Amino acid sequence: MSAHLDTILGPIGPKVDMPRAQLAQIRDGFAKAFSKASLADRQKFQLGLNVCDAISEAMNERTKAAAIQASAAWAPKAAQLRQKIDQLAAQQKAAEGR
Repeated sequence: MSAHLDTILGPIGPKVDMPRAQLAQIRDGFAKAFSKASLADRQKFQLGLNVCDAISEAMNERTKAAAIQASAAWAPKAAQLRQKIDQLAAQQKAAEGR
């Protein structure tokens, strides 16, 4: 999914296909793992869910910005969303012990 972040958070321009189905599959995997995990291991799966939710938020915000032709307002919002996603991803990786 990280390969898609540059596209998701890139400049508003031509219509970009969002990897929503792929994200849904990844999120579903985290949700299933969370439900089966011990209490000690749940945090890392919850953090994975948080990353997925943040990426989904970024896709939704991009779609809204494109719909209203708000490309000037998109760059700062995209930077803010990237920072949020990067922080959540780092927390998730740290919880996995990487």
